Amino acid sequence: MRPEDTAEYFKFAGPQNRDRDAHELEGLVRGIALDGHVSPGEMASLEKWCSRQRDWNDGHLFDEARARIREAMADGILDEEERADLLFFCESLRSPSPYYSVATADMQRLHGLLAGIGADGVVNEVELQGLRQWIDQADGLKGTWPYDEVDSLLSEVLADGRIDEQEHRFLSAFTQQFLASTNGLVLEAPFDEGLIRHGICAMQPEVNFDGRLFCVTGSSPRAARKDIELVVANLGGKAHSRVVKDLDYLIVAAARSQCWAFSCYGRKVEPAMNLRKQGARLSIVHESDFWDAVEDRGARRPDPK
Repeated sequence: MRPEDTAEYFKFAGPQNRDRDAHELEGLVRGIALDGHVSPGEMASLEKWCSRQRDWNDGHLFDEARARIREAMADGILDEEERADLLFFCESLRSPSPYYSVATADMQRLHGLLAGIGADGVVNEVELQGLRQWIDQADGLKGTWPYDEVDSLLSEVLADGRIDEQEHRFLSAFTQQFLASTNGLVLEAPFDEGLIRHGICAMQPEVNFDGRLFCVTGSSPRAARKDIELVVANLGGKAHSRVVKDLDYLIVAAARSQCWAFSCYGRKVEPAMNLRKQGARLSIVHESDFWDAVEDRGARRPDPK
């Protein structure tokens, strides 16, 4: 790269990269501190953040960030004062950048938060309650990966007030996928049937019809697939037989039970999940929420077959 190209790169990419790193660090610190304990694994995740190469033009800021983190972690404890200092420093790292929206910043914080929770391989109810509070305040991320999945998982797991062994294994694996990557903290994990089983349908989604593209997977005692597609068309939407990149909604026509995860539904859920991970604003909606949206438009849901 020519010197003039390098200067141009840092002029535009430098603030973006610095803001991204600051948002990730903020989420990471919050995630680690949720349960009040710091494990060796969590310390290692902070050390990994310190060790990554940075594309910041003002490298002295990174040096200061690294020094502050290592000083705070020197005694193996991240107390409330140190946590507050690190979060304050994250604020000072961020520039008034025109390149980042609030949603982008919140998404980076969510990735860091999930990485912090998964760093020690243990997920407890205190951490999940803290995560619940955070995502409830970041509902601008609705419809994106991994907000909808986290929202659905929390509702499913916290419904009975306890985390059983199977849920813990899955939550641990889900959060740990955000720990390692060659580009930031996010690792694009392959499709996992466990995610379907524990719930991937958006919670209380906003379903619009005008000009939106819908696809249906599964079958329902309430209505045949062609009947659902007809309702979509009557309300101004369009139906497609496959999951395509311009899809707005994948409707899961099935009973709310775990058994549907192990049938053919994954054939369309998998590509939909992959599109979401690539940044598509695609919502996976359970049919009960779909019919609620139909009734909100003044249309009648069909009688059960």
